[in-house]
Amino acid sequence: GAIGDCYMEMKKLDEAITYYLKAAEQNVNSFNTPVFLKKAALANEEKKSYPVAVQLYERIKNEFPGSDIAQDMDKYIARAKALGNIE
Repeated sequence: GAIGDCYMEMKKLDEAITYYLKAAEQNVNSFNTPVFLKKAALANEEKKSYPVAVQLYERIKNEFPGSDIAQDMDKYIARAKALGNIE
């Protein structure tokens, strides 16, 4: 995850996304996994890959509904859909 953060700082979005997703899958749990999935989704939004961002946000909402991060997913999903003109 920290490597992904470094790549985000350097604006290397594809590399950041790769490391965030790797971190999310390394030890799946309701604390760390949603954090890294959200970071991957935000990076996808930055590169205008809105459908992928929506998929990641929906994964957080559906797979980790009890996590603190999941509580705000509806607004993130709505924003990504609006930005990407997704119905």
